[in-house]
Amino acid sequence: MNRVERYYQLKCNFHTHFIEAFGEHPEIMVDAYHQAGYDCIALTEHDDLVEDLSFAKRANEYAQKRYGSDFLVIPGLEIGLKDSTYPGAMRDMLALFIDSHISRNLMSEGMDLDTSLNIVLNEIHQKNGIATIAHDHRTLSHWNGDSTPDWIWDHREDKEIDGWEIGNGTGYYEKLSDGSNCMLNHPEESVNEGYIVTASSDAHSKDDMKAKNICYTYVLVYEKTIEGVKEALLNRRTIAYCNGTAYGLAKWLDLC
Repeated sequence: MNRVERYYQLKCNFHTHFIEAFGEHPEIMVDAYHQAGYDCIALTEHDDLVEDLSFAKRANEYAQKRYGSDFLVIPGLEIGLKDSTYPGAMRDMLALFIDSHISRNLMSEGMDLDTSLNIVLNEIHQKNGIATIAHDHRTLSHWNGDSTPDWIWDHREDKEIDGWEIGNGTGYYEKLSDGSNCMLNHPEESVNEGYIVTASSDAHSKDDMKAKNICYTYVLVYEKTIEGVKEALLNRRTIAYCNGTAYGLAKWLDLC
């Protein structure tokens, strides 16, 4: 990591999976990210694949024993939202820093997206977490009959959304004729409207991580702790970087 004025600059990934490739062994991804030069990851397994956050606690204890303060593991989940209008659209939210598990059973079948968003946002904040919208891709969102997409972005008004994952390593979804840098829709608007901005790999295995290691987040922290990372996100000291393009507040971009 690099010292930037009075901040530590940490390279972080806030969207990481492990169960499909390694079962109950998140330590494998901890080692992979550490070896790739990261300082911090959030374990955000799909909410229907885990029953609690014990995997994150175990992974953090493993990281602290093996790497000391040089590597942090943040507890989290990727929560699937309901959308009765477009049930085939991929609607997901990342719950970061939560202190206990969140079940999708909070939502019922046939629930509309706006209701689903409000329920999950409230639950994340009740559990002291930060809520960011994941991979709001143009090709992962539903396209209406008039060829315009229906993004989660379109439902943000009057929602207590904390941040947006504006870069995602699954950029192959975005490889259209006009090119792609894996940045999703509305990156500049996300910054200008005051949201936390992140970019992450969304990797599900070590090989997947290597292929998607073009999207990550620089975080400027006062202290190298999980609480230090959370404080930095809440104060928008992040730079979302993906395949040569970076977004964030100008004062932080100028430092890096």
